[in-house]
Amino acid sequence: MGLNFLEELELHCHQDIRFEEGEISQPPNPDTHLDPPPADLYEPGDHATHPLPEVVQPIQMFYRRLKVYLPATLRTLRVYDSHTPDIYFIRQVIEQCPLLQSLTLSRCTLFTRQECKFWKNLPQGESDSYFSDQGVPAYASAVAGELKGVKNLRELEIGIYLTAHAAIGTHLQQHTGLDGLSRASLKVWEEPCEECNIQYREPTLAVEAEAIEILAREIPTLSLVSWASFCSEKRIGWSTHRISRDQEGNFEKLASVTK
Repeated sequence: MGLNFLEELELHCHQDIRFEEGEISQPPNPDTHLDPPPADLYEPGDHATHPLPEVVQPIQMFYRRLKVYLPATLRTLRVYDSHTPDIYFIRQVIEQCPLLQSLTLSRCTLFTRQECKFWKNLPQGESDSYFSDQGVPAYASAVAGELKGVKNLRELEIGIYLTAHAAIGTHLQQHTGLDGLSRASLKVWEEPCEECNIQYREPTLAVEAEAIEILAREIPTLSLVSWASFCSEKRIGWSTHRISRDQEGNFEKLASVTK
């Protein structure tokens, strides 16, 4: 089957970042754009008090915007391990994938790739770009404004944790007794933590519901939305919500589902 007839595509994008100071010796791929982080990032977070890692960083980093031409027949796109702001993929989908029904935008995170150079070269504990409960309505409105251009979108998975950023430090310091990320390993995040569930699950669900209602009212075809879940197994699962609509297709209510 040729690429022009492809209906489902999975992209693993961990190499979408390049570091200066000779850390990556091979020449850049001619099929990539190397850009400094854009100013119009669509990310949640209180950026006045918690600058995004794309803004404050000890060495220069560049995104590789891959020249991936998505087939117009595509119905499902899954993007994993990305450092690139979601808006890059969203705008490409709008332009190239009129039939798309399911979109997954999953990040490289502290919980999946702690050895990643991206995190090692950021200020300690900095992860606001994918982990915050601040500024969520504005973030959801911006994403909805773009995604309503995807006329057939039914399912959406976004690898953003809509949990208070303090949850990371709270777990390390109060629940495990560690003094920071320098002593943490993936095992710290892989083990279940009842204290985290008690403290953060319900507030996070409320923020997720608020964001999904904004998305659902702007995107009339949307029926299922998932966020990255801090309270999931190993912190890498999804918190999934099903959207109920009335006979006219208007938003009615949400129901959490296990996925």
